[in-house]
Parts: sequence; structure tokens; C-alpha cells
Amino acid sequence: PIMLMQYLKQTDKAGIRLSLRQIILSSMHEFNDLLTEHNLTEEQANVCREIRRTAAAERNSNRHDWISGEQLARDIRMEMAMERHDQLKATIKKLREATKDTNEKK
Repeated sequence: PIMLMQYLKQTDKAGIRLSLRQIILSSMHEFNDLLTEHNLTEEQANVCREIRRTAAAERNSNRHDWISGEQLARDIRMEMAMERHDQLKATIKKLREATKDTNEKK
């Protein structure tokens, strides 16, 4: 959904390394722990709080374009799969480069 992409842009722009799943779906206690554990700046923490607040308002909204809990979970799973895919591609690239370097030295 559009909001999910906006959230991703906000976290990328602010340099936040937490996933949207962590920001939106964690309990309040877990959320506060995450903010502390990741040593976020006050600005980054405020971005996370705003995303969490907005997502909660969307879920509780009566509008037709709100993100349901199930839809949000699906979208976050998709985000996680895309992140994992990117990580795997980066790993494959590094392995190919290492293999190339090793073969060139022989």
C-alpha cells in the first residue's frame, strides 16, 4: 500500500535500521526497548513514533482505504522477503568477487 511505501521512505531517509514490522507490530514495551537498544537519535525515535501512531490510526480508521491488520502483516512479510532477497544478492555478489579474486591469483 501507499502508506507502507511512505513509511519505508521515511525510515530510509532517517537512517533507521529497524524494520516496519518491529516499529508497527511490536508491543509498546518491545517498541520502547528497540528505541533504546538501537541508540536512535531523538529525531529517529520521533519518526518511529509517528509511523507507529499513523499505522495504528489507519488500522482503527473507518475509512475504506485503511490497512487491515492482515494486509499490513502481508505487506510486512513482503518487505521482509525483499530485504532478505537483497541481502542474498549482496552475499552472492561478494562470493563471486571473492571467487574471481582467488582464480585470478592462481
